[in-house]
Amino acid sequence: MGSKRRYRTIKASPSPLLYIVALILAGGLLFVLKNVSQSRASGRLPSPRKALMVLRHLPKASSSRANNEPKLADVYNKKLLAAGTTESKFGVGTLAPKVSKGRMTIPFVFKTERKWCTPGDLDTILKTVKNKSSKELLVTLENISDKTVHGKFRMSVNDLIKGNNLAFITAASSHTESLGLFICRDTNRSGSCQSKEIMSQDEISRQLAANRQASSKKDYVYYFQNVLLSNGKLQIYRSANAEISMAPGLQDFLESTYNLKEVDFQRATQLNSTIRSVPAMIIDKRILLTLPYNDPSCVASMEGRSARRFVNN
Repeated sequence: MGSKRRYRTIKASPSPLLYIVALILAGGLLFVLKNVSQSRASGRLPSPRKALMVLRHLPKASSSRANNEPKLADVYNKKLLAAGTTESKFGVGTLAPKVSKGRMTIPFVFKTERKWCTPGDLDTILKTVKNKSSKELLVTLENISDKTVHGKFRMSVNDLIKGNNLAFITAASSHTESLGLFICRDTNRSGSCQSKEIMSQDEISRQLAANRQASSKKDYVYYFQNVLLSNGKLQIYRSANAEISMAPGLQDFLESTYNLKEVDFQRATQLNSTIRSVPAMIIDKRILLTLPYNDPSCVASMEGRSARRFVNN
């Protein structure tokens, strides 16, 4: 008889690459779970089922658009810093509006921006405005000192999402004016946003959670951007620079350069720190206002996880 051939079994060890991939995936999962947990704790993130129902009203942006949106703010801020001026240090952008027969045209446009598992201003609007076609929203340009309304547009949620190009036409002024570009709900037809409830987005969400029926009937302010008119030009600055750490230097600069009144700066700082909108930018000779919202894909994945937990339990 021939001798039996014995085969040795070799146990392959996992590749180091597999360990690296596993660690990356685990880290990414922990990051997402942490963001979701923090958002829920702050009261801004609704339950998965309700959030998914709300965000289905938003269009799904193409992947190319989603990739370009975050870069726009980065390019804008880098361009300001590259100028190396005092204005750029404080994130001040300048626009020279067209003036004709004593009237100034101030163009602006809205842009929605998807954020991963991070609720934004548009989410808050969608939670309080039920009819997306109703002209319940008001976009205004108001003097934040005497509350004079320089211009206004009545809009629907659908109008905001479309991002139409609009323009305020107001009297050209030779003296400095501190204005506010607002978005609010105006069901009582007052024609002004400064007469509305002004509070943080988190506080609006908490009121809705405590008493949705009563809170959903209130008129809130959703957006604010300070706009300065000085010597026929328009200036905006990054609202984050109006925080306590930057306020002294910024205040001195705006007062000395544009003759801004101290009381107007303090009022703008109060609105900025409460509403905390994404700073506007001056792009293509117009004001670009960003309205962030939670990515529906994130909410859908939360809905799926909740459904799986329900089945498993």
